[in-house]
Amino acid sequence: MVALVLWAARIYQQPVVRALLSEYLAAPREPIPAAQLASSQQGIRAAPRTDPETADFIVVDLNGSRCDEHATVGFQYDDPARKPYGRVFALPPDGRREGLTHIFMPIYDGFGRLDLPKPDNGCVVGVYRVRDPQRLPLLLETVLSPGWRRQPLYQRFAS
Repeated sequence: MVALVLWAARIYQQPVVRALLSEYLAAPREPIPAAQLASSQQGIRAAPRTDPETADFIVVDLNGSRCDEHATVGFQYDDPARKPYGRVFALPPDGRREGLTHIFMPIYDGFGRLDLPKPDNGCVVGVYRVRDPQRLPLLLETVLSPGWRRQPLYQRFAS
């Protein structure tokens, strides 16, 4: 019975998640200038403070074939209460193929900085802010490697 429920959930989840992630990729974006990324004063957070809190949805596009093997992208918060919201994403092994790896991350008030791979030898293709992220039904921390559409979009209990 458990196997049947799990199988049914995967059949349902696969097209729903694929559609959501396709919406992420199709969403209109605006580039974030390098000067703004480097400035701790200006920062990259643009959404106004509201209640309930709004988020910016940031996209980092990487060309994994040009990144070194230890490339990471870090989202760091300055606000001590928000530090647990920070993340460091390592480029997945299948992200080293030709093509783009997309990292999507919602950021909130208290966001401090974005740590990108150094030196940049073409690894970072661009950093963008999704316009009108509230139009998306759900903002997930997501890493999409080249060929993600052909991969299962669920976790497994064992390899």
